[in-house]
Order: sequence, then C-alpha cells, then structure tokens
Amino acid sequence: MIEALHFKDEKTDKFWFVETLVCEMMVNYWKTGTTGKYEIKEFDNNQDCEKEALKLINSKKKKGYEEFVEFDRNNRYYFDDEEHGLNRLIWNWDKEEATYYIETMRKDLIKYKENF
Repeated sequence: MIEALHFKDEKTDKFWFVETLVCEMMVNYWKTGTTGKYEIKEFDNNQDCEKEALKLINSKKKKGYEEFVEFDRNNRYYFDDEEHGLNRLIWNWDKEEATYYIETMRKDLIKYKENF
C-alpha cells in the first residue's frame, strides 16, 4: 500500500506519506519541500500492517489531509543503516535504475529476515 497526503492552510504546508511492504510500514512526514522525518514499524503479519496503515490514512483524512498527486516518491528513496540511520541514496542513477535497485534490496532484506 502506498499513499501520499498533503495538508495546506494559511499557517501550514505539510506532507504525509506511508508505504507498506509485507510486515513493515514506513511513514515519511514533515513540511512540504523538505526531506522530512521517517519512521519504520514492524508488525507480526501483513494484515496488521495494512490495517494500521489504513487507520493512519483515515485519521489524516479526517484532519483535512488530501491526496498529494504531485508527491514524487521516487525522489525519496532512503536506506536504513544501523550505524548511521536513514540515509539518502545519492548515486547518479536515473529513476528506473534506482527503483530497480531499491526493490531488489527490499526483496533481499525480506529473504535475509526470513532466515533468522
């Protein structure tokens, strides 16, 4: 599940983005135009992960957030490093190459976690 939302009024202009992958939910949020903050949460199963994501999406929409069509998720790929935390991918790849690389890394991470 992937959802990008936007809230703007006379005082605030902010975004909220959620993406789920199997049993992990990643939320990226902050002021529009910034990298924002990231939170990653793990769940026992995919159903609980999707349920929590939907709950958060509905909560944001009740607060006035709307679909953020212009949100460019391909420009926001980060990786999580135990020593340094979340880091922006800075390679000079085009979006297709970066997307392929990230998806490959995610699949490998899932396989790695399943073995432990």
